[in-house]
Amino acid sequence: MKNGLLIGLLLISALGQVEQDESAESITIPEGDLESITLTTDATSDDEDLKIIMDYSDELVNTTDSQQDSQNSIGINTLSLSLESTALFLENQLLSKEIDLIEEQLLDATEKAVNYRIAQSLKYAELAEEMEMLAEFNEQVVGKIKEDEEKQALELAEAQEEVESEKIEESQDEDEDIDEDLEESHGFLYALGLAFLFILLFTVKKASNSLVYSAFIKAIYSLLVSFTVLAIVVAVLTVVKYADFIEDHHLYFDSLYQGCMLFTIIWFGLGVWLVFICQAISINWEKLEDQLCDKEVPEQSLEFAIMRKLFIVNPYVPIASEYALRPDFNFAEYLKRCMGKVLTRIFTFSWLSFLFIVGFVIIWRVILYQSDFFQLISIWVIPFIYIFISFQSVWKCRKISSLLIPETGEGLAVEYDYLANCEVPVPFYLGGRIPPPGSDFSLGSVYLLKCTCSYIFLGTYPNRHQLLFWFDCFGVKFMGSLLQTVCIGTCLWFTMTILYYFSDLFDVHKDLNIALCASCGVALIVLVVYFVPVWIKLFAVVSNIEMMKDKEIIKEVVEDTQGSRMLRNWRLFVQFRSLWRDMQRRQDIEKVEKIPKIAKQIIKEAFGLSTLYGYLYYTQVREVLKRVGIEMDDDQFRVFLKDCELDEEDKVSYKTFIQGIKRLLQDTKANPKLIVSEVLKQNFKHKKVDPRNISEFLERNKWFMQDADIRDFLIDLHFNLDENNQVDVDTIEFTS
Repeated sequence: MKNGLLIGLLLISALGQVEQDESAESITIPEGDLESITLTTDATSDDEDLKIIMDYSDELVNTTDSQQDSQNSIGINTLSLSLESTALFLENQLLSKEIDLIEEQLLDATEKAVNYRIAQSLKYAELAEEMEMLAEFNEQVVGKIKEDEEKQALELAEAQEEVESEKIEESQDEDEDIDEDLEESHGFLYALGLAFLFILLFTVKKASNSLVYSAFIKAIYSLLVSFTVLAIVVAVLTVVKYADFIEDHHLYFDSLYQGCMLFTIIWFGLGVWLVFICQAISINWEKLEDQLCDKEVPEQSLEFAIMRKLFIVNPYVPIASEYALRPDFNFAEYLKRCMGKVLTRIFTFSWLSFLFIVGFVIIWRVILYQSDFFQLISIWVIPFIYIFISFQSVWKCRKISSLLIPETGEGLAVEYDYLANCEVPVPFYLGGRIPPPGSDFSLGSVYLLKCTCSYIFLGTYPNRHQLLFWFDCFGVKFMGSLLQTVCIGTCLWFTMTILYYFSDLFDVHKDLNIALCASCGVALIVLVVYFVPVWIKLFAVVSNIEMMKDKEIIKEVVEDTQGSRMLRNWRLFVQFRSLWRDMQRRQDIEKVEKIPKIAKQIIKEAFGLSTLYGYLYYTQVREVLKRVGIEMDDDQFRVFLKDCELDEEDKVSYKTFIQGIKRLLQDTKANPKLIVSEVLKQNFKHKKVDPRNISEFLERNKWFMQDADIRDFLIDLHFNLDENNQVDVDTIEFTS
């Protein structure tokens, strides 16, 4: 019973505890503290059950030991089983509660997760809508910005077009103005160039007797022809340039145009320089000629004297065609004309000259495509190539000159015995002996002279003089062409340097380029100032003496000498005639010619047109003579005024004017030798006179002539001069 009561009490207490637990379930616990509270309640319930069991066990101690032991053991077992079952039940209850709680928590968590997901999806949907709205807004904003930018771009483009159109209109207006100015300036320059050309021609024509020797007139003419051809080329290029016929992409037309203009100017300047430097050389030759005429052979003119003597009559070469060569031959004039011929050859452009210019321009363009260092080397090499060629040519001409002209000579008088072969030594080029074909003078089986250009191209053997030149019979032409090539190349190099290297290349290698240009400029100045003039001088000499005498130039010199001799003789005759007339007036034996009636009437009309007072001033006399038809030079006019017997006021009356005309007519019938003989007999009685005595006599009468001219004048009048150029006045014979 007691055990049953105990079990009942335990069941009641367990049910009460269960009710309490059920009532505890209704208590709400915060979600965050659920787990911790569950653990603490489990621990407290276990402790309470143990306390109850311990109290119940203490009450059972009072029973009897035997019964109590059995009962206790059964009760304990039962109790332990009940306790275990109760504990298991409680644990199951707790586990089920925990599971329920966990399920509830999982459901709550799942619900919350679902709600969260739903909320997030709603947010995402809202955000997506907002993004779409933002995207649409951005698109609208971008569209508006693009529209604004397009509008601004269109406005700017329109504004730029307007500005450009205004600029184009302004530039077109400026271009039109510039074109008009250029047309006017080009027309002005063209007219100025033509005027300069005509003035230059007129100046050369007027000054040919004083400024430039007649020997160089052909050379100047050739220079002007080449200058005119180049000027025409420049004019054509000017028309092509400003008419836009050719696009300047690969031809570098502007550089070509500027280079052609510069080359024309430099070529003309070089030509003028060569003409005047050659004239200076000719003046030196004239001085040497005058010294030889005075029988003076100084050391510096010894070579010229030997060359002149061998030229006039060479005792070693049998030349019979130069019949016009006499001891008084003007050798200096001959050399001047030969040098003028060389200059003419230089200034005359052939098709080979133009090909050389075109080839040089092409080479120049190729050089400009190379590196800067290569260009600098080229600018340095070109002038020294010209100097090397000039040096070799000058050396060759000097060597030929030394072979043609012996170094020493004796008895070098202007007039010498043609048979005096020992006066001048044999030239070196005439020494030795050239063996005939078939002799040992061969290379293998080939005769050496058959290897010459003359035999190869012409089938003839060259002479000794031709063998001294390069390419024998073609040597003169080759050296002349080489001389022209050097002159043209020098002008082209100057043009290239001024046009390109003085502008662009200075910026790249300034110091080096300045040094190179300076050195090359000095080299070319030396070339133009020294080598080329010396080359021209030596080449003119060695190619026109000995076996290469120019027959045409000899003929021209002889004709000009005869003309100058006639003028010289006429001037001296006028002087002697004036002295002769004075002598007759002093002796009252003057004879005058009667003037025809018609001529006297014409003279009176001419005299009356110039004055109303019956007299003329001496400045009006020449005008009256022109009306009568009488032209006089200064010497004749001076004598005529003396015949008119001017009064103290330098006036001429009609009577004295007629008297002067009568004396003038009388002089036309006088014998020149008679007049000279009478003057000499009257002033040099019982004497021997030479040209120097006569020159001093004329100087006392205000007439001035050279001794050589007086000597030639006496020779032309057939006076007998002795070996000292003296005339015995007492032995002069003449007929009236």
